[in-house]
Amino acid sequence: MNDKIIIIRNDLKNKIISDYKISGIIVVILLSKEIFPHNADLVPALYSIFSLEFKDYVLKSRTLTMARTLRFFEVMSTEQKFTLKNNLYLFCSDVIDSHFQNSESYWKQAKYVRI
Repeated sequence: MNDKIIIIRNDLKNKIISDYKISGIIVVILLSKEIFPHNADLVPALYSIFSLEFKDYVLKSRTLTMARTLRFFEVMSTEQKFTLKNNLYLFCSDVIDSHFQNSESYWKQAKYVRI
């Protein structure tokens, strides 16, 4: 999982990303049990990244939550998708920073120098 989130963050650094990559990133993040151990942990992330709130019956199923989020993503404008990409980048950076806490293994796996 650690390698996946670093690769995702590096993909999100690009200025232009196709929609299928962003939707794949959304799927990987929402279905990850390592990032969100419980379904209730999805609520703050959905609100901060997507500005979405779902009813309780939707949040009981990760796949239903993912499907509703992807449906929301498909109808977004280009500017909203760019904002979403930036929010996903910040979220991935926060996950990496909280997980590795700037340890030596982080710098070995990151393969770049942070400025």
